[in-house]
Amino acid sequence: MKKLKFIIVLLILSMMFTQTVFSYEKRKTLKELVSSAPFVVVGKVLEVKSQKEKYLGQENFVMTYVKFSIQTFLKGKNSDNIITIKVPGGKLGDLAIFGEESFHFSKDEESVLFLTETDEAFYEIYSISGKLIVENK
Repeated sequence: MKKLKFIIVLLILSMMFTQTVFSYEKRKTLKELVSSAPFVVVGKVLEVKSQKEKYLGQENFVMTYVKFSIQTFLKGKNSDNIITIKVPGGKLGDLAIFGEESFHFSKDEESVLFLTETDEAFYEIYSISGKLIVENK
């Protein structure tokens, strides 16, 4: 009986730990994204490249860089019509790292992106809800 209580306590603690540590943010509504993201753009993916680099203390993390051609600024303005978006995660050979903030991009894909600038002259997706694919039907 003591063993069963111990297992139940461990399960509850592990569930609490998982929710607090691994839950980055809740999904945002379209209204929340539009009002809070510094940039909202429509455009097309020109190029997708992944490389290994140090990220959050991990040496061989895969980072993906997306060259994006902006067709329309819906919010915010920038003098550049071609920007680079830095996305944590991706696939490089046999190494694949994906998480809640990883987004998949394909060449020639059209998207609406909710972005923020970084200190390094890159852009990042503003939220886990911050990428919408434009479907041409």
